[in-house]
Amino acid sequence: MAIIVLNNQSRFVSAKLYSTSGQVIDVAEVTKKISKVMMSSPQPILESALDQTGLRVSPEVAEDILNRFRNAGLLAYRFFQWSEKQRHYEHSVRAYHMMIESTAKIKQYKLMWDLINSMRKKKMLNVETFCIVMRKYARAQKVDEAVYAFNVMEKYDLAQNLAAFNGLLSALCKSKNVRKAQEIFETMRERVLKEMKSKGVTPNSKTCNIILRHLIECGEKDEAFDVFRKMIRVCEPDADTYTMMIKMFCEKKEMETANKVWRRMRKKGVFPSMHTFAVLINGLCEEGDTQRACVLLEEMIEMGIRPSGVTFGRLRQLLLKESRDDVVKFLNEKMNLLVNEPLCD
Repeated sequence: MAIIVLNNQSRFVSAKLYSTSGQVIDVAEVTKKISKVMMSSPQPILESALDQTGLRVSPEVAEDILNRFRNAGLLAYRFFQWSEKQRHYEHSVRAYHMMIESTAKIKQYKLMWDLINSMRKKKMLNVETFCIVMRKYARAQKVDEAVYAFNVMEKYDLAQNLAAFNGLLSALCKSKNVRKAQEIFETMRERVLKEMKSKGVTPNSKTCNIILRHLIECGEKDEAFDVFRKMIRVCEPDADTYTMMIKMFCEKKEMETANKVWRRMRKKGVFPSMHTFAVLINGLCEEGDTQRACVLLEEMIEMGIRPSGVTFGRLRQLLLKESRDDVVKFLNEKMNLLVNEPLCD
């Protein structure tokens, strides 16, 4: 039986297999047959049972099978080994990544590193490979191993770039190791950022945003503000950074500080998003400062950003309560103008 891909645009629907009888079998059918054999055959005889089917796999079939058996690590690994022995077939990067995730999930770390070394020999490794490894180690609370995976990247001919550094921090934060992530950020920041700059890579705000987001979620708001202040010495915060900080101070009822952060953002020329406006307007409404909220809403509309129904509705309710129907009418007219007129010629 030989494989012929008729249409490569669709991953699982359009790929076809021709059997020796000339019958066309689609990928879904091949996947179904292989899955049935895998579920009914004992592992010691699985390879011979698969051989007896006479089916040949394509990258699409392999990826589909690995996805179906992603929680059956060793069974998936047996299929992975069997399929790579077929003539004219090579595993895709995605198939390797799926297998790395499956083996890590069942804590078969030796097999995981065997897969990584196999990818290395085939020159298939990329930064995402190590980000997956770091995530899996961090999720298993193997923090030192996650850091090790980052540190050995260069031995595998991969640069420890910003995406990898962010991947390490994100993995640690998502596994509730925010303190460790912060410690690594402090100890490794100078070395990593210096190396990045020497290679022409400009640090961005995403690195600090990862830590900020998780510190705020954990209620470590003072610590988050400390990270923010250190951040502005390394790189310029983006709209997401400012939005997080403004929202944090609004929730703490520290409107003066929230306004200071807003003014710094505007001074630095960072364009506020709809969400940035919304969190500050909602914070002002919470404090009953409808005058300042109206000024911001008008500024928002003039910038071509239409406020959400929730944001406008909350302010509208407070204005009506204050018997300021004229202001409500004025803001409504402004919003209607934004809808009816194009933002540019």
